[in-house]
Amino acid sequence: MAVRMEWVHLSPSVRYASPMLRRFVPPRCPMAKTRVACLCGSLPVPAAVFVIASILVAIATAFLPSQTNAASPLPTHPDNPYATHRAYASLYVFDVRTGTELLSDNADEPRAPASLTKMMTLLLLMETVESGKAAWSDSVTVPWQSEKVGGSGVGLQDNEVLLLEDAAKALIVSSGNDAAIAIAEHLAHSENVWVQRMNRRAKELGMRNTYYKTSHGLDGWRSQSVTTAHDQGLLVQELMRHPRILEWTSSRSMVIRGGQTIVNTNKLLGVFPGMDGVKTGYTGPAKFCLASTAKRDGFRVGCVLLGGWSSVDRFRETEWALTEAFLRFRLELPVEAGAPIGAPIAILDGDPALVQPIATEDLPIVRPRTNPTPLEVVIVPISGLRAPLAAGTEIARIEVLEGERLVTRSVAVIDTPVARLSWWDKFKRRFQKKS
Repeated sequence: MAVRMEWVHLSPSVRYASPMLRRFVPPRCPMAKTRVACLCGSLPVPAAVFVIASILVAIATAFLPSQTNAASPLPTHPDNPYATHRAYASLYVFDVRTGTELLSDNADEPRAPASLTKMMTLLLLMETVESGKAAWSDSVTVPWQSEKVGGSGVGLQDNEVLLLEDAAKALIVSSGNDAAIAIAEHLAHSENVWVQRMNRRAKELGMRNTYYKTSHGLDGWRSQSVTTAHDQGLLVQELMRHPRILEWTSSRSMVIRGGQTIVNTNKLLGVFPGMDGVKTGYTGPAKFCLASTAKRDGFRVGCVLLGGWSSVDRFRETEWALTEAFLRFRLELPVEAGAPIGAPIAILDGDPALVQPIATEDLPIVRPRTNPTPLEVVIVPISGLRAPLAAGTEIARIEVLEGERLVTRSVAVIDTPVARLSWWDKFKRRFQKKS
């Protein structure tokens, strides 16, 4: 007996509900305009019944809460107005400046990144422009692949010409798959070559569990890019080193192509206090994703959520996670770059004899708000310093202690040169000391 089953308009959550369902009901391409039929072959009646029952169970369980996410093991601060239902597959919350982990839930679980892939395309684009190999005013000729890619886009047409800056804005603000391909083809002359660059850069950033297959994340239904929430957090940290990117990701809308208004897909902009980035994503296998950052009182927190159950869930869970981080942690800055630190240090035969140590970098430290132990900054002069010394010479070590524990360290330098005294000046200095 042959059993023929035809499924029409199945949602992605049903199509990918379980391995059993994927086995018997091949998902149709999101661009397909025709129905997808599945022929189970010549099966005995009991086997056919088993197949149908398995599919029905899979459909039913797709709409039930996941058992692993049924009860949240993550504590909620009493002042947090948001609640979590763990309506996601993985979550990673971190301090953007230091990379300090603040909250983690299945952060190393391999997942499809969907349009979060475009963050790597944007990073490579930004680095290419900053290196002088391209300019934002460059003209980009749209390849035919951009018009055919499907999914989210800004409607680029084959052989259309637009500015590279407009393509970048379409990529990150409007999540344009067409813009991603146009950028890749323009800079690497091949999307495959561009994807190779993406994977090399991922390795350089320490994204050990990430492998890209496209420039945009709409990979197809059977072959997916892979990443983790933790790896995407590393990428967000690198993106935030570029002020122009933050300018774009914090904009709720922009105008490109001489008058086309594009709207940011991040619905928390202007809603969640401090929200200023970064990227949304969705495909059937990946479900709903969001990489975000928010800044309050100089403390910038990043959050990567993968596998959200719905679009509403990804935003709601992100609000909960970011609020939880702001309530539970604080950023302290015991040492600021360029600031005098500690007492002046004596330089043998130096003119001047005493020099002021200057901090070379900020030393941000993220700690729980419940931690009562004060931070102590200790300056350890380098022994045997003798003139002449050039500006920028290290003259001391900076150590930040929490009780007896070393939290971080750096170096202090001089910002002006120190000349060596002549023999006559040495004599006068010694004479003055004796008198």
